[in-house]
Amino acid sequence: MNASESPSMENKTVVITGANTGIGLATAEALAASGARIIAACRNLEKGRSALERIAQKATGPKPELVALDLSNLASVRGASEKIATLTDAIDVLINNAGLILPRRQTSADGYEMQFATNHLGHFLLTKRLLPLIKQAEQGRIINLSSGAHWGGSIHFDDLMLEKRYGAFRSYGQTKLANILFTRALARRLSDTPITVNAVHPGFVRSNFAADRSKDNHQPLIMRLIAFAAVTPEVGAETSVYLAGSPEGGSVSGEYFAKSRIAPSSKASRDTEIAERLWKVSEDLVGEKFEA
Repeated sequence: MNASESPSMENKTVVITGANTGIGLATAEALAASGARIIAACRNLEKGRSALERIAQKATGPKPELVALDLSNLASVRGASEKIATLTDAIDVLINNAGLILPRRQTSADGYEMQFATNHLGHFLLTKRLLPLIKQAEQGRIINLSSGAHWGGSIHFDDLMLEKRYGAFRSYGQTKLANILFTRALARRLSDTPITVNAVHPGFVRSNFAADRSKDNHQPLIMRLIAFAAVTPEVGAETSVYLAGSPEGGSVSGEYFAKSRIAPSSKASRDTEIAERLWKVSEDLVGEKFEA
């Protein structure tokens, strides 16, 4: 199945982070074209408003809506979740799509390493905050974008914020592994509910996410080479669209998908002990207990 063949999403409410560009925008357009009501949660509101116009042109259902969300800032995550709760009584699909990679180490407003704050902690807290609305859906779905980069990742519990040794891909691999560990830990906690939770590798996609917060707009050579060989955002969106609307997306939970199929993942991504340790650390860092 590709994005243009997605089942009807009529009367479904979908929240997508980072829906203003790249994979997130392509995902929003495809699901809006299938009838979904899109709530786009974006950091850059200027780009978000422009994206909303594009999404609205494809929409066959309700008009899309925009919510301000900076995933690296926990106060912004809390504010966005409160705003979303005023817009809808139920969320059918939450797609934790946004992400970034930075060539140089930066810190968030809360003092955390920026990639870890944005790619993992922000989505961890947002999901926790939106879970009551997801539980109100007939069959809620949570989709977390990870990456094949998780294969080279480790959770550096002795230096989680990479203050001693930072590398763009060292950080990125850690966060993408964290996305899968979070997916599987949450799926276990929700196993007695109709909610499914799955992780996605979208492929290497043409996107500007690597330079989004870089002050000098510098990209490492390897990122430029990856961009040259990358697939389009529309192709990258296909697995998220598939899991949002397909019967399999509503019956399978705790898995890692690529090209709309369950795919192998690293040994570390299947380590329950690491997942549970990361879960507790994440709760401590966001300052909230995740009651699933």
